Amino acid sequence: MQRRQHPAWRLLAADSASLVASFLHWVFVVPNVRVMAQFNLAEALEDTLYGFKDKPLRIRFRLLDPRVALGPNLCEQDIAVTQAAFERLDLPVRRVFTTENEVNFLAFPPQVQSLLMNRATLMAHLGQWGEETQPSVRNLPHLHDATLSGGVRLEQERIGFSWIQQALAALPLLSTRATE
Repeated sequence: MQRRQHPAWRLLAADSASLVASFLHWVFVVPNVRVMAQFNLAEALEDTLYGFKDKPLRIRFRLLDPRVALGPNLCEQDIAVTQAAFERLDLPVRRVFTTENEVNFLAFPPQVQSLLMNRATLMAHLGQWGEETQPSVRNLPHLHDATLSGGVRLEQERIGFSWIQQALAALPLLSTRATE
């Protein structure tokens, strides 16, 4: 009898139990969250109950080749589009550089591969390591030789500039044509 009076039991026995279970799954299980502030939990519940949509993910990118433009007379090609629009783009590019933050994004000069995300760079900057308390786990096939356990993190800003210069200089030259 005491078990039936427990709030958790009453919640699971309620008519809305499937909604509650789904909500808890998407808020805690999918993102692997164990603790959440009451305010954030209430906000997530309101979003679920009232059907509020998250604003769409936006992707910001720059086209560094002046011969490749998304529109006529675009001289500044610092562009932000929704993820859906980005997925539909068919640009004649041969190299894509991904940066972690806006400072690197804006400072970066003009085959997809990782740049300085390898064991040699990591080990050479041992004194610059930090700890990633909630590491993101994704399948990144081009980073296979940089995998370490224990939440090791090396911020891009801490990599020596000479390492960046050497890595960029080692990239193969591309054709001068925008497309091939």
